[in-house]
Amino acid sequence: MKVSDLTCPSCHAFYEVAESTSAEGCPGCVQCVVCGRLLASWQKPKLMACRLVLPPRHKYPRVSLPPPSSARKRSQAGTIRAELRTIPPQEMIV
Repeated sequence: MKVSDLTCPSCHAFYEVAESTSAEGCPGCVQCVVCGRLLASWQKPKLMACRLVLPPRHKYPRVSLPPPSSARKRSQAGTIRAELRTIPPQEMIV
């Protein structure tokens, strides 16, 4: 058994696809159960099964990237932390 993932190009529904490596099937095709668009088709005689794992309405929305200024602040903070780590212990005030 070979298991793979498949995403509908139209509605972005997420599927798991199981393909038998031992049992023979017949040529065929699979359509998306959400939008009806063709997901996959095959001409070789193989046995395949698709299962809807995550419909589009349950996916998280895309989150935009933060503005570049906050990235600079994070990198500067990382530089300060790195400098603190490089101070020899005898120079630290306790």
